[in-house]
Amino acid sequence: YWTYPDSVDAAWRGFAKTPQAVDVFSRKTGVPYPWSKYDQIVIPEFQYGGMENVTATSQNDAEILHPAWSEPQANSVGLMAHELGHQWYGDLLTTRDWGDVWLNEGFATFMEQVFREEDLGVDEGAIDRLGAQEQTIDADRRARRPIVWSKWVNDPIEVFFSGHIYPKGATILQMLRHQLGDDLFWKAMNHYTTAHAYGNVVTDDLRKAFEETTGKDYKAFFDQWVYGAGFPVFQVSSLYDRAARRLVISAREVQPRDSLTGFFDVDVDIEARTDSGIVRFVVPVRNGTGEAGTNLKAPPRSIRWDKGNWILDLTDFPRSTAMLRYQLVYDDDVLGRIEAVDLLAQ
Repeated sequence: YWTYPDSVDAAWRGFAKTPQAVDVFSRKTGVPYPWSKYDQIVIPEFQYGGMENVTATSQNDAEILHPAWSEPQANSVGLMAHELGHQWYGDLLTTRDWGDVWLNEGFATFMEQVFREEDLGVDEGAIDRLGAQEQTIDADRRARRPIVWSKWVNDPIEVFFSGHIYPKGATILQMLRHQLGDDLFWKAMNHYTTAHAYGNVVTDDLRKAFEETTGKDYKAFFDQWVYGAGFPVFQVSSLYDRAARRLVISAREVQPRDSLTGFFDVDVDIEARTDSGIVRFVVPVRNGTGEAGTNLKAPPRSIRWDKGNWILDLTDFPRSTAMLRYQLVYDDDVLGRIEAVDLLAQ
């Protein structure tokens, strides 16, 4: 770690978890750190947060160095992890075309999220995922476009900082991870990484790696989430039949549709908490609508749409104040408690 003589302690605060992150990324990908060494260098007035030069990352000193009293709000572990993640995704595998640069930046942001979850726990990891979803939605509101995008005016750097490729790329990988489960997801990631090591990649290389690993067709997924734009906006309702002791969840997509944005086929995790226990089931949404139900031994005290908040979406799901209060107190998912706070505040 290269730093100024008067900033050694601050550099340790920024860089000290690097060996831990190397171990996590090597273990998760199944690909050991691919280079002979790794240096990190603080640079004054550097134009970016960091730059993932092979074996020697440059870091903006204002981003990486901070006093002890400013923690935890001032924390540069995420920047360290992001640039380290690039040593695999961006350096070992490098995008062939600027239009596919999410294969560099979205992946590094995802690896940053992975390390946060491993380092600080699932709640912190979940909050990081939620932040990326919110950034993606904000970027879409400013300009709707896919993340595979080759249109710029003067320089391809314009593609980088629109707010699309970093957070949405990470969010797409998180959705795949949730769909497949960690074991199969990382097996597919290992296949993608080893098959294209020291080479150049385009988005279809990733799709094919997931298809070859899982035996499933991912064309529709990539058409909707990667080559298409936008995200689903759900109107959700619940109906509990006390006589039949049955809960039914119905949903329809109401987002404006055009040549870039259609319907999104998703399987949505539902959790109903009752005095007799927790019941989970799935609502499959196809062609804009979905409905599913389950039997309950007791009336629902709280109901979660998309338990865990894995899907990039906006949802209007009216529930009573009593249900939201119960969710705030008893939900074991931090994002469920955050949702309850947000809705109760309204």
